[in-house]
Amino acid sequence: MFDVNKIIRIDLKSCNIQQIFILSRFYNLDFELLTYFKNSYDIIYLLMPNAELIAYGNPSVRVLDQYTTNFTKKVSKRFYSIPPCKIPKIEKDDDVLDAYIFYTEKGYNINIPSLDRRIEFLKNNVTKEVAEVQKETKVILELDTILDKINESGVESLSKQERDFLDKISKSKTR
Repeated sequence: MFDVNKIIRIDLKSCNIQQIFILSRFYNLDFELLTYFKNSYDIIYLLMPNAELIAYGNPSVRVLDQYTTNFTKKVSKRFYSIPPCKIPKIEKDDDVLDAYIFYTEKGYNINIPSLDRRIEFLKNNVTKEVAEVQKETKVILELDTILDKINESGVESLSKQERDFLDKISKSKTR
């Protein structure tokens, strides 16, 4: 016997690709399987938390045989009165972003603007951080070169440009 309260109903016919993606992330379902089901069925019923398919329909609902033996009239009435699940608000955590990027790169046109903006924001911040690291690395490499030159030939061997560079670094460190 199963618990009717652990069943979710997804009305695939009324879901667009964005909603299917959101449901897949929220309920930890296979996005590609849901898109496949959307092409075949109007409604699916899943027993949670394992997302076991127990019924599907197009347009009438067919309960899979292994479950019909557990259907009393009371269970049957409750089962068929399960409302469709609501589309939750999308989270913008790393797992969702990774899945979104993965499926869009596979060719799915999911197109969720809030996720696109979040990805763009993260890309811009990474680009800025990389530029800062590259700048710091360049300064360190130049400083290492100058220090090597001082070690080999003494401070007098430095050019005016190298001395200005050292002055600039020492002034920025004292601020």
